[in-house]
Amino acid sequence: RKLRVPMTMVPPGVGLPSAQELRRDGKACVAAGVSFLGAVNIGQAAQATLRVNTASPLLASSCSLVTLLAGLATSTYVSSELAGVNTRAQQAFRGVGKSFAAAVHSTGLSVPSFRGMGSLGAIWDSHHQTIVASLCGVLLFYSLGGAPTSFSPSDARHLGAFARPKQGSLGATLSYATEKERSLINALGRKLGCHSCGKQHRVGSFIADHQPPVKFTKARNTALWRRITGLKVSQRFYPQCQACSSIQSRVVRANSAD
Repeated sequence: RKLRVPMTMVPPGVGLPSAQELRRDGKACVAAGVSFLGAVNIGQAAQATLRVNTASPLLASSCSLVTLLAGLATSTYVSSELAGVNTRAQQAFRGVGKSFAAAVHSTGLSVPSFRGMGSLGAIWDSHHQTIVASLCGVLLFYSLGGAPTSFSPSDARHLGAFARPKQGSLGATLSYATEKERSLINALGRKLGCHSCGKQHRVGSFIADHQPPVKFTKARNTALWRRITGLKVSQRFYPQCQACSSIQSRVVRANSAD
């Protein structure tokens, strides 16, 4: 006698979402994506207005983090408002939170609570899901290799917003890149994109860009203390698209920001 095996991939006890739920959650996902892009674009426009860019790496990294957090918080809030408070995703989120709290409690530790702390406690009680989701999004972005300045404008005279010094560059001297180095940089460009604008495809071949630029490096090497100590400015090659290379050539010659 043959056993009948139910042809379903849904685990026992878990129901399939209805068409209405799929439409609702689909709209919430689209709205989340649009709101994220909108918030990020506003953040980048504000940085450009204030002339914040990669010429100041620490400031750019801080503003990039704030922009990313704003985008994640906006998208999380919008999607939760559209999807409603009883969606499957939010139920799962609360379930994970309860499981985490129970696991921490079993170790004898206590879960931090902001209740009873005035305005801070009120903010946590009202928006804890948005706060936690935003922080998780930031951790995920950086753990997957996101550059610290990815959400800040690039300054063509300096290392770009999408530069990855550890895995996306090669050691360089004042000399032009060799054929082998150009080939390696082109491969890095196809994989990681232009360090200035982030483009990976439909940009032609990538150029091995000196960072800092040769003109600035030679000028810095003339400093008295460098001539006495013999310490030279270190350079690296980064992949750069033709368009950004043209902009860089112009602004470096004029020594002006762009």
